[in-house]
Amino acid sequence: MTTALVCGGRDLDWIYDDALRALDEAWRVHCQFDNLVTGDAAGADEIARSWAKSRKMPCRVFYADWERYVKWAGHIRNQEMLDKG
Repeated sequence: MTTALVCGGRDLDWIYDDALRALDEAWRVHCQFDNLVTGDAAGADEIARSWAKSRKMPCRVFYADWERYVKWAGHIRNQEMLDKG
């Protein structure tokens, strides 16, 4: 099983269609992954989840623990995606 990880900024809604095309291109040309890993935030994470859902691809979502880690929660979550995803 090949997994792709998608993470990025929360203000990417303005490039939604371009991001979907980039994911299609990455899948078709580069590695044809069959599983996606992403976070639960808006922006890049949301675009990746939408892309996976529309293609009926499994998507494992990692959640940031903002109460426990406060401002570091996103960074810790991203590292967990790399380590465990």
